[in-house]
Amino acid sequence: MLGLQREYRVAEIVVEEGDWLANTTSDECDLPEEGILLLGIYRDSSYIGAPGSDTEIKPGDTVLLYGKADRLQELSDRGASDMKSHERAVEEHEEALEAQDQFI
Repeated sequence: MLGLQREYRVAEIVVEEGDWLANTTSDECDLPEEGILLLGIYRDSSYIGAPGSDTEIKPGDTVLLYGKADRLQELSDRGASDMKSHERAVEEHEEALEAQDQFI
């Protein structure tokens, strides 16, 4: 089950040519390091549920993602060459995990 509390959401993002997610595999985009889970990919008239790490995300796909709403929004606007945003997202997620560990 996914916790859809506070700032966490499930979102569909249409991947276009020139997007950061376009023409990468789910392993290459390293979304879990940003705190985002790739739940599935809608492609043409089919659905790829729980995509494997080598599943390529192509322009025209719609990806189904779970994560914090602000991170999902930023990801949907991120360009292909924007590695700084990815690095910043990873750092912020690591900080959130450290803060969470203090409560456990």
